[in-house]
Amino acid sequence: MINEKRGEIAWKLDQTIKENEEQRRFLLVENARLLSEIYDNQYYKDLLGFEDAEWGGYLGDIEVYYSRNQINTYIKVYKKLVRELAILSSTWDSLPITRLADCSSLLTAENAEEWFAKISVLTSKDWQIELRKARGQLTEDDDHTHDMVEYDVCRKCGLKIKHTHDSGTTS
Repeated sequence: MINEKRGEIAWKLDQTIKENEEQRRFLLVENARLLSEIYDNQYYKDLLGFEDAEWGGYLGDIEVYYSRNQINTYIKVYKKLVRELAILSSTWDSLPITRLADCSSLLTAENAEEWFAKISVLTSKDWQIELRKARGQLTEDDDHTHDMVEYDVCRKCGLKIKHTHDSGTTS
């Protein structure tokens, strides 16, 4: 039998992590909004103090540091959901930004709620299958001939050599 006091401690710690993650995601959405405005209006040039300043220079600022890829993802999702589809950030700010980015090209005002539900419940594998179906791509459930690729990698120098073979048809 598990110690009841340890169970209570574990539950409280878990709840705090969940609350912190919710707060972090909310703040990321807010930063995406702010960064989008800074980028769109080129305010980063004013912040860095010169006319030919680069966006990457602002993102690399030690007090701001975000990777360009990370911010591009945040801005893409923010613009799609808030600006294009007029969906309040409070309806999606608790969802993983990576999954929102995965399906952003598929989102419409009519299907957003359905996609948000899928984001919340699907396993990683089921999520990938759902995305492939929505994009009209083959899934592992479709009849097709597998085109498998294998690689041999040298452990000393990292050279990668590709080998291909046909593994047959699924049923």
